[in-house]
Amino acid sequence: MKTNKPETINQHENKYWHIPKFAILPLAGLIIFGLLAWGNLYLINWQEIKVAYECTKDNCSLTASALINIYPMIGEYLLICLSLVSLIASIKKGYKNLKSYNEEGLIVGLIGGLIEEFEK
Repeated sequence: MKTNKPETINQHENKYWHIPKFAILPLAGLIIFGLLAWGNLYLINWQEIKVAYECTKDNCSLTASALINIYPMIGEYLLICLSLVSLIASIKKGYKNLKSYNEEGLIVGLIGGLIEEFEK
């Protein structure tokens, strides 16, 4: 007959899947930044953006009031970037784990690829 020995915390965590407590903060950040980015879309005047991109050297009816759309656009990019950082942090189980990186990773591979292209 088997006896049920009490498991240690590490054995229990290895046996069962748990959502770590510190991963709640990145999930909350993802939700908050995502909602802010969605709300920020309503601040952008899309008709002014279309006029700005249709502007040519000969025909440009862009006014100074169209420049006010720069701020929500910059804010939108920042909120989307923060949402992506929060998503990656929730996958890596915390913001503290974002600091860790592999020296032989992406940047070194990109630089090595650029050097190889110039040598050809």
